[in-house]
Amino acid sequence: MKISEIYQKLNEISPFELQEKWDNSGLLVGDMSREFEHIALGLDLDHNTLDEAKENTLFIVHHPLIFSGLKQLDFSVYPANLLEIMVKKNLSLIAMHTNFDKTHLNSYVFEKVLGFKKETQNDFICKTTGSWSKDELIKLLKEKLSLETLRVVSPKNRITSIALTTGAGASLIDEVDTDCFLTGDIKYHDAMKAMSQGLMMVDIGHYESEQFFVDVMSRELKNLGILGIISQSQNPFKIS
Repeated sequence: MKISEIYQKLNEISPFELQEKWDNSGLLVGDMSREFEHIALGLDLDHNTLDEAKENTLFIVHHPLIFSGLKQLDFSVYPANLLEIMVKKNLSLIAMHTNFDKTHLNSYVFEKVLGFKKETQNDFICKTTGSWSKDELIKLLKEKLSLETLRVVSPKNRITSIALTTGAGASLIDEVDTDCFLTGDIKYHDAMKAMSQGLMMVDIGHYESEQFFVDVMSRELKNLGILGIISQSQNPFKIS
């Protein structure tokens, strides 16, 4: 199969035109006219996944390896060190990032993983209403996302509405009108802003909240009769 053929199928699943202006989804490494022999799915690319990859493999990942223009290729530093391996092994790369967040990933994590009933969704933000105690919610998040600890801002004893954005969604605080906002990579100043506004925030981790990309994408490809191997990258953070 040519890369252009799978690219068109992916575009039908989640149109690349939906990506944010700052994003870099699409074909990042490769040639639309080239054939590939294998498909590998992952959240990111790292040394291990590339070292173990067979030649002529097409990677479909969530996070773009290249976000902004490269002025040089110093093969001793990231991401050029990974690009060198890819070129040598004829590996190709398609990223499905913010477009896939909007069409698939946020709602999947919200409903299928965490078990909430999505009532509304505005681009990245899924919302629901109900009644949860703080302890109930924390327990649920730890179990479903395999988290040992959670960072919580402005904890509330009783929660009646919840919003979620997978990955790093703290910049969307001003669009959240719920009691609690679940997202990853909450920075100090985001936490201070949330605290001043009385918004409960829970840092559910960037990797932990988006690791399900491979499950969703694998399912979508199977529906098309296409099989891809799971080549999940490692979480760069370790609890010690």
